[in-house]
Amino acid sequence: MDFPMVPTSAETVTQDWIARVVADEFKTEPTNLLIREWNVTPGALRTDGFLSRMQRISVTARKKKDANDTEGDSDSEKRFSLLAKLYPPGELHKKLVRNMRAFEREIHVLHDYTNLVLEQQVVEPKIRPSFAKLFFQEIGLEASCLVMEDLKEIGFRMNDKRLGMDLAHATLCVRAEAVYAATGFNAKQRMGNEQYLLRNAPLLLEVFSKNFEQMMDNAIFPGTITFAKGQNRPDLVQRLEDYVKRVKSPFVRLMAGIHRHGELTVMSHGDCWNNNYMFRYEKNEKGKEVPVEVKILDLQISRYTHITGDLASVLLANVPNEVRKNCLNHLLLEYYVTFMSTVKKMETPWPNKAAYTFDAFLKDMESAWEMGFLVSSWLLPMILSSDEELPNFDDMKEEQFEEFFDDHAEKMHRGVNEIAADRIMGLLEFAVQKGII
Repeated sequence: MDFPMVPTSAETVTQDWIARVVADEFKTEPTNLLIREWNVTPGALRTDGFLSRMQRISVTARKKKDANDTEGDSDSEKRFSLLAKLYPPGELHKKLVRNMRAFEREIHVLHDYTNLVLEQQVVEPKIRPSFAKLFFQEIGLEASCLVMEDLKEIGFRMNDKRLGMDLAHATLCVRAEAVYAATGFNAKQRMGNEQYLLRNAPLLLEVFSKNFEQMMDNAIFPGTITFAKGQNRPDLVQRLEDYVKRVKSPFVRLMAGIHRHGELTVMSHGDCWNNNYMFRYEKNEKGKEVPVEVKILDLQISRYTHITGDLASVLLANVPNEVRKNCLNHLLLEYYVTFMSTVKKMETPWPNKAAYTFDAFLKDMESAWEMGFLVSSWLLPMILSSDEELPNFDDMKEEQFEEFFDDHAEKMHRGVNEIAADRIMGLLEFAVQKGII
């Protein structure tokens, strides 16, 4: 059995492989294509926080008139701007990706799952989750890859992770996540839960290993406690220490939140932090650029969980304290209305629909905030670190990885930058308000 050659760097991207990538766009075999021009450049910075090596690929291709054609049919010429997600270069990083089956998960969501949720819709026009277009995917013996449209080339860009999401950005995100959840819920209701799970078995494998438990319980959460000490907040220190005594393991509580099942459990994003969204902007009547469209990125830890889990992560890990204080109910209502209206458009069979009021949704959210708090206590110190403070996973050895997290508590006590300190303090105050700590 022949396994495909899957590129892992710009140097291993070949003309033949590019022909395979774009062949479906011409509805022909790769051997019938002439790749006239192609260029590969880096597609992301090391500090952007992705599990993949990103490569931007620009391609000009034509269909051959016959096997000996060296010019191609000019009328068939097409240009493509693509983003290839390849295996990361470092051995530790590769091991992490393999253990999490990160590429297989994302390929499943962008190809199999997207097709599934569209198949299960009976009303036109069909509603598609807000993902980038997938051009090509390949699972190899040693590495896997996927190729999508290059959103940057069509005007999308990331929001500044250190600024966080203002109301306009956050509104687009909660609406997009609500549509993603609603399309999955519709499929589950029409297929039945058993078939829904069987068709999405790759997403049921657990992402987080024993190593993550050790990181959370022995480094991340102790780091949150030492942060509170460094901020001279003995009240928060006491609350956090009491929380650990009560729950024994913050990681176990995190997993309990993730595995909180029920009628509204669907395949979900699972990684809702700032850089996993890209926005398209337009100028308003005052000439100011405002976000008008969002795409959900990086579905490599997608999982089966309650719809409110992702929403809690969006609101706690990405939305600055003042925006959350002033606009939380507005954002919760945006999600609820979008979810319910999308379900209505798809004519989803749901006997309990009338009972799922906004108050019932808010009750579900109360069960999700703890998970969002734990995820955010993990994410915020990383998201808001300066580029110099972030580790280089490309070159990191396993023992260095352990040392990095072993040193986390000490770093948090020494102090984080002003933006990170403000956001983490806001997270802790929110946890107090909600009775989590």
